[in-house]
Amino acid sequence: SSNPVQRGKSLLQELLCWSSAPPPPEVPFPLVEVPPEATTRERLTRATADASCQECHRTMNPVGFAFEHYDQFGRFRDAEKGQPIDASGELLVSDAAGPFEDAVGLLSRLAESPDAQACFTSHWLELALARPTSKEDACAAASALDAFQASDGSLTELLVALAQTDVFRYRLGSEL
Repeated sequence: SSNPVQRGKSLLQELLCWSSAPPPPEVPFPLVEVPPEATTRERLTRATADASCQECHRTMNPVGFAFEHYDQFGRFRDAEKGQPIDASGELLVSDAAGPFEDAVGLLSRLAESPDAQACFTSHWLELALARPTSKEDACAAASALDAFQASDGSLTELLVALAQTDVFRYRLGSEL
């Protein structure tokens, strides 16, 4: 299957630095009966309808459903099991929150999102430092984000700004 839950969770984590708690151990995977002609969206909507599941799935599922036009191999499709694909949803987290019609609409929202830009900058800072960032890196992240946004999203300018930060240029004695 196309796995909208994993797609949604991955996109939220990688593009918005969103995290969710793991499922509670006492919540079994729900065994719900669905007709054989049910689409992935219908199946997952029923399987995650329980209140204990909705805490996370109400955020992850719609984002994953945005990519239902693409099967598990990434091939475009207009229908699943003879039914038209519904790729609409609503992003519930970040400054980009709001409805979208499909993956293009969702990604258009994220492309303009300062939260997504900050997450992108944070990932690049972690790569540049070869370690996870910490609260001590906040000034470096902020200055790199400012340069990235001022350059209208230039990756080159982001990398230059990261290379000019003190946390990149100097190591603390405790890090050696």
